[in-house]
Amino acid sequence: MSKDESKLNEIPYGLYCYTIKEIVEDKIYGVRIRTKLCPYYVYLDEGKSKCLLMNVDSDEDFLIDDQVKICGYNEDFDEDV
Repeated sequence: MSKDESKLNEIPYGLYCYTIKEIVEDKIYGVRIRTKLCPYYVYLDEGKSKCLLMNVDSDEDFLIDDQVKICGYNEDFDEDV
């Protein structure tokens, strides 16, 4: 685990490293989805990404590039929240 675990309560609920904030109309694409990334998800050079909480990058687990959660935090969620 990362030494900085102060943002554990900010980890998104669900199976992905982001929360959907809103879906807006777009003249070019039809719609755009605005998201808020997990505070532990970072982009690295050369198109790679990393989960700072687990200290794993996309060379070690390719699901990270698709923003699929590997940490296990808040994977179960209540849709009424």
